[in-house]
Amino acid sequence: MLEIFAISGLLGAIVALLFGLVVLLKDPGSLAGQIFSLMILAYLGWAFSYWRWLVIDDEAGALFWVKILTIGTFLTAALFSHWIIVLFNEQHRYRWFIRIVYVVTLTAVALTPTQLIVEGVSQKLFFPFWPDAGVLYFYSVAIIYIGALLPAFYILLKNIARPATPTQRGQALYIMLGALLGFGGGYTNVFLWFDILIPPYGTVLTGFFPFFLAYAVIKHRLFNLKAIASELMIIFISGVLLIQLILSESTTEYILRSIFFGMSVVMGYILVKSVYREVEQREEIERLAKDLQKANERLKELDTLKSQFLSIASHDLRAPLTAIRNFLSLMLEGTFGKIPAGAEEGMRQVFTRATDMAAMVDNYLNVSRIEQGRMKYDFASTDLEKILSETISSFTAVAKEKGLTLLYTKPAGNFTAKVDASKIREVFENLVNNSILYTQKGNVTVSLEQNVLTARLTIKDTGVGMTKETISKLFKLFSPGDDSRTYNPKSTGVGLYISKAHVEAHKGKIWAESDGSGKGSRFIVELPLTN
Repeated sequence: MLEIFAISGLLGAIVALLFGLVVLLKDPGSLAGQIFSLMILAYLGWAFSYWRWLVIDDEAGALFWVKILTIGTFLTAALFSHWIIVLFNEQHRYRWFIRIVYVVTLTAVALTPTQLIVEGVSQKLFFPFWPDAGVLYFYSVAIIYIGALLPAFYILLKNIARPATPTQRGQALYIMLGALLGFGGGYTNVFLWFDILIPPYGTVLTGFFPFFLAYAVIKHRLFNLKAIASELMIIFISGVLLIQLILSESTTEYILRSIFFGMSVVMGYILVKSVYREVEQREEIERLAKDLQKANERLKELDTLKSQFLSIASHDLRAPLTAIRNFLSLMLEGTFGKIPAGAEEGMRQVFTRATDMAAMVDNYLNVSRIEQGRMKYDFASTDLEKILSETISSFTAVAKEKGLTLLYTKPAGNFTAKVDASKIREVFENLVNNSILYTQKGNVTVSLEQNVLTARLTIKDTGVGMTKETISKLFKLFSPGDDSRTYNPKSTGVGLYISKAHVEAHKGKIWAESDGSGKGSRFIVELPLTN
């Protein structure tokens, strides 16, 4: 029977030591973590002394370990109360209380070596050396245990009944259970101190004290779950090996078990280090992912604001521009009387600039509609070749004026497709216009071919060409080519973006090709034909 009590004390001591060190090393800067570690070390003093007291075979040694045990008892209760107060942020309310507890506890600790706390040891039941209470023992236990623990249990009950967060309820619940088993089981030792012959069977339950506190720590994320779980596994294995080492009966057994114990500690340390490294990397990835998510949400918000701004600004600009263009048109037509030749030329230039600006505003409105998903398409069966022929006719004079040859041979075949004619015309005009703008000499060749289910438009020029980098960003919003400003000062990087959106809305494809800078370009559009 005596061995059961002794082994329970030894096992509790080993677990308390290892777990206390783990927590202290894991969170050395936290006040709650430091107090927790000190409390576990105080419990270690109690548990280890309990084991040594029960296995020793002389009275003086037993009395020494009983006194160490008593000091561990007092300190464990005081530190537990302080830990609960800090853990649940009650320092401001119990500031003076915890000071008084420490004063009383340290006084009792100082008196423990005298006979006032432990008078001596004697035979009781099956224990050869059980302590006899001194005159102040009862008062010390009553003041420290009851005085210190009652507020701690009150705080735990309050956080179980009305927690600030669900996590606090879980913490309080398991800590309460561990405290009831630990301190309740320890109380069963007191009876024999006062010659009440009730065996201290509850002492076995005190070993659950560090386990339930550990569960509260792990379950409710006071520290990292995976890391602590790994540490507890190493603690358990090392604890078993240490017990075997202590109980060795021969030199050979002692040496072999020492080697196994040392290897388990070293390998456990390596394992735990690798787990912590993995945990830190995962936490860093999770942090970066959260930051990236926030950044993406902010970008979406800014993108929405940009689209709204484009829509509002473009809409507000369009109305006065329309009025200016209409008024200028009437003046040029002579509605308000004949205009002098010099003034007429200047007015035509203003009209041209206002027309360009109106087209630019329309482009920005289209960008806004595309990005907000509000672009509307009026699909109808249309001859793509007719739209292309009209486009070529409208640009023939422009190409000739620049000294270029605009080549187009009308193809044979049926090019009927279900499209929005105005949007497809806009695409064709933009591509032909771009090829003319970026070609200084030579020609622009336009061809239309019929495949089985699609029509392919190819616009090939002998212009400035493009690099692969330019091609990769060509159809992105506000991303004109590298030399765009040189050949087209009015370029905004919007036209090809809108063209791509129109083509894709028709379930078609658009892309660009070039053999390099100075080697011309090819723009290809494929659109599905009507079956």
